[in-house]
Amino acid sequence: MNLIKNKIFEKIPIFLFLLLPLSIVFSKFFADLTVVIFALLFFFIKDSRNFFFKGKYYNNIFFVLFFLFITFSIFSSIISSNQLFSLKSSLLHFRFLFFSLFIAYLLFMNLNQTLKFFFYILLGVYLLLLIDGTYQFIFKENLLGYKTNPETRVSSFFFDELVLGSFLSRLFPILAFLYLFLKLKKNKSLVIVFLLTLYFVVFITGERLSFFILNVYYFIFSILLIRGKLKKIYF
Repeated sequence: MNLIKNKIFEKIPIFLFLLLPLSIVFSKFFADLTVVIFALLFFFIKDSRNFFFKGKYYNNIFFVLFFLFITFSIFSSIISSNQLFSLKSSLLHFRFLFFSLFIAYLLFMNLNQTLKFFFYILLGVYLLLLIDGTYQFIFKENLLGYKTNPETRVSSFFFDELVLGSFLSRLFPILAFLYLFLKLKKNKSLVIVFLLTLYFVVFITGERLSFFILNVYYFIFSILLIRGKLKKIYF
């Protein structure tokens, strides 16, 4: 019985991780709750702490930069005119650091299978948003009948939050990396259609910064995919 309970307990964090793309779109509360749970599990699960210290991940350049950034944010809050209000935001940034470390631990335990499931779920969310965003642009309402205010904006299932372009552009590098890392079968025609549709939907959201970010990513990835020595560049 204990063995069964342990196996179920081990699968719960993986299940929450796989649901992250869906929870970001449909439940901001659940997404934030997952971040907090993972940050706490990093301290409560001994193996995750051992993974961090034995692997000396505190020497990782990304960990160091993230830690310095949060420390600088806290220092800025301390010297600000409204310390209490500012500290509420900056101190909570630490949860993202430990959240990331716990995800690294989860992926280390079962890398390929977990990433493959995550890729297909993320891809499914992208396809749903692209279809709904295009539908909303044409018919001025999404598939659920929701109309934005003003009707010229496209938000899909984010409803009143006009962050569709932000979601699609900022998570695109993760989707692209997983597609290449997992070495999935490539259908060039489908990939081109997907990229063009993504470009179109981000454009019609009217989010200029998100559209600019996507253009930067497209430019970088096009260089990385050029045949020759540039193929050896890691991103």
